[in-house]
Amino acid sequence: RGPVPVGAASMLPEVAERVREQGSPLDQITVEIVSMVFDYIYADRRLPDAIKQQLLRLQVVAVKAALLDRSFFARRQHPMRRLIDRISDVGADPDADLAPGAPLITGLTGVVDRILEEFDADLALFDEALEAIERFAREEGERRAARLDAVAQEAAAREAFAIAQESARAELGRRLDKDSPPFVREFLHRWWTQVLARVRTSRDGEAADQAWETGLRTAEYLIWSVASKRTEEISRLATVLPGLIRGLRQGLELVEIEAGEHAAFFDELLRAHTLEIAAAKKRAASSAPPSAPAAPPVAVAMQPDGTVRFVPKADVAEASPAPTASDELLSSLRRGQRVEMLGDDGARVFKLAWISPARKLFILTRYPDESLTMQGPELAFLFQRQQARVAPEDSTLDRAIGSVTGDAAASAAGEPTVTMTSPERAEAAA
Repeated sequence: RGPVPVGAASMLPEVAERVREQGSPLDQITVEIVSMVFDYIYADRRLPDAIKQQLLRLQVVAVKAALLDRSFFARRQHPMRRLIDRISDVGADPDADLAPGAPLITGLTGVVDRILEEFDADLALFDEALEAIERFAREEGERRAARLDAVAQEAAAREAFAIAQESARAELGRRLDKDSPPFVREFLHRWWTQVLARVRTSRDGEAADQAWETGLRTAEYLIWSVASKRTEEISRLATVLPGLIRGLRQGLELVEIEAGEHAAFFDELLRAHTLEIAAAKKRAASSAPPSAPAAPPVAVAMQPDGTVRFVPKADVAEASPAPTASDELLSSLRRGQRVEMLGDDGARVFKLAWISPARKLFILTRYPDESLTMQGPELAFLFQRQQARVAPEDSTLDRAIGSVTGDAAASAAGEPTVTMTSPERAEAAA
């Protein structure tokens, strides 16, 4: 009976001895099980030392609470059990600031002090303490959100750019044909997809749509300019070349292309145009009439009105790719989950702090300043190689009680029960 001294950890041997002398057999079993549960908490590698220290200070309080209400072991909604679970959950957050003097640790210490000073027999005190812990957790979450905001904005911009680039790659792929020169293919896929993605993501609404269409038209004229031509098309090529070169140069100003690659492309383009003009003149001088092409018409061609346009092939349905194991894995991840990254130096736990709307980018964070921004395929690869895994979500107290009572689910978690003597527990709590 009575309040528990702040240095209560040193009282545990005395309490245990008193129960053995004066308590019933059920009391003795209760105290022993609570002691074993806290042995497990002390040995739990998932809990930071700062949180273990506060939990171990509550050992004698937990004994009293269990003696007052023995549903402590069977009922997850027992007030004391809920409090220990929430402290463990907040403290196990890899993105929480648990440094000495941090707001969360200061608040948590104050809550434990109050419990030790005021708890006698009214379990409602634990509900009040839980409300205080929830408030500290919200405040800590707001601080984390402020730290994450800049990283998330950058990641969202990167994802929007990646989506636009994928769309650009698909559109350009529909316009290229088997006879398009390799240097043009490489240029369009490596650089012009970036140009199109930049104009799509750096502008809004109608302006973005217009810039996108202009970029596609420039690509179409480029593809046509290096394709085989009829004699009457040569004069048209001479007419469109100045505008084509100007459009290409203006687009490349939006991306970081090295000067050497820039010059090499335009040199190669000039050679291709020169050779095609010479070939067209040679065909014109030949007495034999040009034969009709056996291959299907190309997607980009000169139209009767003198413009160059892309004409999609009719009745060609684009099949949607079947979901892969990686897709299913990534779709199962949830914001707030804890992810263990396994390396040569052991496991390090991160929090899955942000998932982009298209689930292509994932941000994992760990206090104080670690942040991993990963592409979906990259993260899926780590999971498949078993270099990453989602940390179990069961509470520390559930695992502890399950281990002590031989619960099959807790045993499957693979956590051993480590027995520690009462003096060791008292020293750890102190």
